[in-house]
Formats: sequence, C-alpha cells, structure tokens
Amino acid sequence: MRDLVMRYLRCDLRRLAVFVSILLTSFAPPISAQEREMIIPVPQSAYSQAVKVKGGTLLFLSGVGPADEKGVLSAPGDFRGQVRAMWENMRRIMAKAGGSLDDIVTMTVYTTERRWGEIFTDMRKDVFKSGYPSSAFVEARKLRTLGAFLEIQAIAVLKE
Repeated sequence: MRDLVMRYLRCDLRRLAVFVSILLTSFAPPISAQEREMIIPVPQSAYSQAVKVKGGTLLFLSGVGPADEKGVLSAPGDFRGQVRAMWENMRRIMAKAGGSLDDIVTMTVYTTERRWGEIFTDMRKDVFKSGYPSSAFVEARKLRTLGAFLEIQAIAVLKE
C-alpha cells in the first residue's frame, strides 16, 4: 500500500512541476534582444574587465582551435595563421548557432606560449568592432590538437 501511495504522490508532483513550468513561462515577460555594457574596457589590450548583459540566449563554445572540421591542424608552425583559422572556426560555429563573433561576452584564451599575447591582442582588435569581451589569457603546456598554439573557450549571448 505504501508503494502505491508513493507512486501516486510522485506522479502528482511531476504533474504539478509541469503545470507550474508552463504557467511560469506563459506569463514571463518576453526577453528582448541582448543589451550589453562593457565595464571598464581596456582598449589597448582588447578586452573589458566585465560585460553586463540583459536578455538573449547563452551559447557556450568549447575549446575552439585552429583545426579544420576533420581535425587537421591549419597553419602548422604559424601562430598568426592559426589565429586566423581559429577565428574562422569560431565564425562558422557562431553563424551555425545564429550569431556572430560580436555576440561573445567572455573568453578564455589558452596558448602554449605567453610570448604570443601581444600578437593575439593586436589580431583580436581587428575582430571585435562593437566592444571587447571580458577575457583571460592562460599559458597551457599542451592543447588537444597536436601542434596547435592556441584554443579558445567562450560564452556568447545571442539576440532573440
């Protein structure tokens, strides 16, 4: 008898949870396209200390590097070439998700050598035209793709 009562309660709780979810989403105010505010931008380093976002849909990009869709490294031995290939990969991913690189609000750049920080910063200035995302630049001994000099993990907020 106890098992029967417990099953009945679980079923009712599930129904209640579904009902409440539907009710809340029905009366929730619509989310407008994202509004972004760069907090303490650092133009010389092409990043912001923080980015405040209102509205939109979150998109999480895993480590995007300079390998093509088949996993073949682009521009072996050429840091600038790998950066260009990585930006193209990120553009492709963002477009597939319905966004652009300008929707990125934060990123962590992993590189095998810190000495490339200045080169990367200069190249990033050419990519972000409507404000810089918050950012961290981290040296890592090895990356997933053999021979890759960098990889980026990012979060974007897409307009709805």
